[in-house]
Amino acid sequence: MTTSPARPASRRGWAWAWVLAAGVMAAAALRAPGAAGDVRAAAAHLDGLRLAWLGVVVTAQGVALASGTAAQRQLLALAARGCGGGPCSAWCLPPPGWPG
Repeated sequence: MTTSPARPASRRGWAWAWVLAAGVMAAAALRAPGAAGDVRAAAAHLDGLRLAWLGVVVTAQGVALASGTAAQRQLLALAARGCGGGPCSAWCLPPPGWPG
């Protein structure tokens, strides 16, 4: 009996991820016209002031998401270089009494 070498689990997972992503995109494409109609109907019931506040809230949410992502990238970059590549502040150091 001959067996073929097993592929690493990470490579097998990519195929399933692509299939899942394609399924989600297909479902979103099928639902997009209905969702757009729902958004138009909801906007028709809002007066100008409420619609303006909704825009402010959506913008603030986008800014919060972007700034959180940027902060996470900076922290990951700092952790990757081990605080040894430049000036290191006190929050980068382990607390007193930390093992190791």
